[in-house]
Amino acid sequence: MVARCPFAEARFLPESSTQPRIKPTQIISHTMAGTLSGTDAWFRRGDVGVETHFGIGRGGRLYQWMDTTVRADGNYKANRRPDGTGAISIETEGYASEPWTQAQIDMLVRLHVWLMRTHTSIGRRICRTADDPGLGYHTMFGAPGPWTPVAKDCPGKKRIQQWREVVVPRVLAALKEEDMTADEIAAAVWNAEFGRGDRRVTAGRMLAETREDAHAVREALDALAARVAALEARMNQS
Repeated sequence: MVARCPFAEARFLPESSTQPRIKPTQIISHTMAGTLSGTDAWFRRGDVGVETHFGIGRGGRLYQWMDTTVRADGNYKANRRPDGTGAISIETEGYASEPWTQAQIDMLVRLHVWLMRTHTSIGRRICRTADDPGLGYHTMFGAPGPWTPVAKDCPGKKRIQQWREVVVPRVLAALKEEDMTADEIAAAVWNAEFGRGDRRVTAGRMLAETREDAHAVREALDALAARVAALEARMNQS
């Protein structure tokens, strides 16, 4: 059974049906040092012995080259370990000197969330070691290192910063939101902060203050009604 992403363009390579199966425990992000179409053509050459599971273009276009439960040879020792676990690899169009586009970031987040919902064996954290289930980038543990046998800058300093500061937080936040119970959602709304004048207050505090304001208004109206009644009484006596 092919593990196919429903929002990706299927561009499966022959290796997707011939290489050993894996139990995905990691997602590793890469940079192509080229274009999406050029990488697609390169992977299809008979003299090329590497490939990745996915590729994301600058505009957010998503290719799937490999079944996510089949080994892709783009992560060196993380491709497939002796215990059968391995990494899912995502190539991104462009070069290490460039930041990801907003469309690439959005697709990276969407794809990560889908992968982690589909394969619950993927750790919901940044990898602590090269074998630790979780999320990583190609040169995280050195270059050369356990995920690449050569010296390189991948995915690049700007993209690594985006990965740490934008992609991973958005992915984990999306997963946490999806997993929240009704009580947790209610608690989050109750404790969320909102602007009220020049202050930041929680929804619970805002409701309490609104009740206090309503009580004060009611007391003021009652006092006004009493004054009006007293005035009417005096007028009737005159």
